[in-house]
Order: sequence, then structure tokens, then C-alpha cells
Amino acid sequence: MNEQQRVRTRGAHRIFCVLYVLVVLALSIWRLFSSGGLDALPAQLQAADGAFGKIMAFFLNISVLNMLKMWVSFLFLLIPPVLCWLFRAKTSYRMNIAIYAFGFTAFSLGVAMEWYHLIEVYDLIAHFLSGVFFALVGMCAYLYFRRDKSAPLGADPWLAAVFSFSFSGFVAGFWELLEYAMFLITGYDSQNVAATGVADTMEDMFMGTLGGLLVAVILLIWLRKQYRTVLLSPVKEFYDVNYAPDNEGASAP
Repeated sequence: MNEQQRVRTRGAHRIFCVLYVLVVLALSIWRLFSSGGLDALPAQLQAADGAFGKIMAFFLNISVLNMLKMWVSFLFLLIPPVLCWLFRAKTSYRMNIAIYAFGFTAFSLGVAMEWYHLIEVYDLIAHFLSGVFFALVGMCAYLYFRRDKSAPLGADPWLAAVFSFSFSGFVAGFWELLEYAMFLITGYDSQNVAATGVADTMEDMFMGTLGGLLVAVILLIWLRKQYRTVLLSPVKEFYDVNYAPDNEGASAP
């Protein structure tokens, strides 16, 4: 990636971040006024005892809670710089955009906007996209952990594809374990265990695995043929800015 392409990508990243913030703010305001809890807020505050009780009553109001859940979306903007700091990697703007887009799809729309419950197939779509996303992350992890970081991107396409697919499958299974743990702790049945048994969990893992397999196959072909593809452009940029032979800023684990 040359400097001109880098500048254009940085500009697109800034525009995406601004749009992300504006959309999250708009949706949080909409959730505040559309949840039907503001009418009951004065009575809840009046019934609460003491200053602490009133503060708790305010934040536990359904409308305020829905707004605050949407505000959690802002935390996704902190993930890329934290990861770059932890792993001493240079910023990949396209991977950043992929992180924001996945977080918005899975959390902002799925959880905060409750699309998982409102749209029947949205859960399956989100898990398929999670398989795609974490396969891309897995490929970046492969590039980070391989011994010869400055080796050509397609030096070992089979190992890269298998690692990427395995990473995605691991995350799919680990995510379901986390959801079940939260069900045991909080009683919130995001897996629909009571209604479907293990069917929902199996469907989620299958869709996540399918998404990871799709990326692994495309990745294998891409690494062997080196053709242009938008899907894998975050991986290409991550390699270019961190480990390409002409880049002196390659970092080691």
C-alpha cells in the first residue's frame, strides 16, 4: 500500500468514525423517547428514598437503560487503539472499520436495538458475520505469531487458511460458552435454552463456522492467486503496514 492509498484510507476511516458516532447518538435519543419509560420516571423518582435511591431509580428506568445500552457502542471505538498498543502494531484503518461495523451489527443493532428478538433470522445473520469477521482477525493473528513476519503474505496459504478457520471456530464455541455462563449468572436466556434446548446454540455455531469456512476458502485462493478482493483488504493492509519487507516498522511479539 503506497502513501496515497494510505491517506485515502485514513480519510475514509475518519468519515466512518464520524458517521458511527452520529448514528449511535441518533439511535440512543430515539431509544430514550420511544421506549415508553419516561412517563413513569417522575413517579419512580418520587417513590425512591434518598439521593442514592433516586440515582438508581433514574438509571434503572427502562428508557434510560435503553439509551445507556446504545452508548456502550462508543466503547468499540477504543478497541483498535488498545489492540495496537497491546500488540505493538501499526494501525490498519480497514481492520478498524471492520471492527466498528461488526460491533455495530452484533451489539448496537442486535442487543441495544433488540433486533435479535424483533427479527427472527437476525441472530443467524449476526453469527454468520461473526464467523467472517473472526476469520479475518484470525488471519491477522497468524501474521502476528508466525516466526518469519517479513515472509511473503502467501508463503504458506494452507496453514494460514486452516489457522484462520480454526480461530473463527474457536471464537464461535467460546462465545456460546459465555452466553450460557451469563444465563446461569443473570437468568437472561440469550440462547433460548428453555425454549429450544441446544438447537439455537447449534444453529449459531453452525452459522459462525460456515462464515469462517467461507473466508478460509477465499483466503486460500487469494493467497495462492493474489487477486484483488474487498473482503480480505483489511488483512492485506494489516500486513502491508506492519510486516511487508519494505516496511521498517514491523514489530515482534
